[in-house]
Amino acid sequence: MGLTYPQYLVMTLLWRAEGSVTMKSVDGTLGLASNTLTPLLKRLDALSLLQRSRDPDDERVVRLELTAKGRAMGARAAHIPQCVADATGLAPDELTALIDTLRTVRDRIITT
Repeated sequence: MGLTYPQYLVMTLLWRAEGSVTMKSVDGTLGLASNTLTPLLKRLDALSLLQRSRDPDDERVVRLELTAKGRAMGARAAHIPQCVADATGLAPDELTALIDTLRTVRDRIITT
């Protein structure tokens, strides 16, 4: 797809969103610091996969929205999560349990 893993994660959030999302919500979901997220978003913007804009009601808020090119990439990438799930060799319930455990570990590490 020509994306780094963090770029793919951001794009996945946008593909699942209906409309625009805020940079803060992406930061909160992925746990990326703004000094990591900002250059990443600039690169995605330069690739014409998303556009960044200031919220007209609050200039401090940066909104992210997919471009037509970004949406088209999402259609081409739709099979990737299933490929990754298949590659684990885990049953669906085992994979869900593993993801839950990893999220718990991440959350505990972040709060300590």
